[in-house]
Amino acid sequence: MKTVNSHDSISTQMQGIGTTLSHFLETHFVHTAFYPPAPMAPPEWTPFLQTMAVSNVYGQVELMAAKLGQVGQGLRLVQSLCDTHMKELEQKKKELVQKAALIHDVQEKLGITVDETMKLSGEVYDLQWEISEGMKDPKTAQYVRFHDPSRKALFSSSIYQSLSSSEMVSAR
Repeated sequence: MKTVNSHDSISTQMQGIGTTLSHFLETHFVHTAFYPPAPMAPPEWTPFLQTMAVSNVYGQVELMAAKLGQVGQGLRLVQSLCDTHMKELEQKKKELVQKAALIHDVQEKLGITVDETMKLSGEVYDLQWEISEGMKDPKTAQYVRFHDPSRKALFSSSIYQSLSSSEMVSAR
C-alpha cells in the first residue's frame, strides 16, 4: 500500500512540473546516486551588493543611480581620451602627408627616380669592370698610371707658385 501511495505522490509531483512518470525509467533514479552532489558555496558578495543588502528600496535606488553616474563618468573619461588620441593621430597624419608631399616634390624637381639611379649604377659597374679588365694588360696599366689625372696634381705649377723658395728646398 505504501508503494502505491508513494507512486501516486511522485506521479502527482511529476504532473505538477509538466511531465509524467512514464517518461522516466526505474533506472534513471538509481543512476542519480552515481553523481556526487553539487558543491554549495556561500554567495560571493561584492562591496556594492553588501551595501545594497542593508539599505531600503529608496537607498538602493540612490546607490544604483550613484553607480550609474560613476559608470557614465568613466565612459565620458574614456571617450575624452579616445577623442584626444584621435586628434593627435590626425595631426600626425597631416604632418606625414606634408612630408610625403615634400619628398615627392623634391624627387620630381631633381629628377631622381629609382630607375635612373639603377641605370646609372649599372653603367658605373660596367665601366669599373672594363677598367679592371684593361688594367690586366701591363702596358695599358703603365700608361694609365703615367697619365693618371690625380698624379698631375703633384706637378701642377699652382702648388709651386704658392710655396716659397725655402719650402721648395725642404720639399725636394
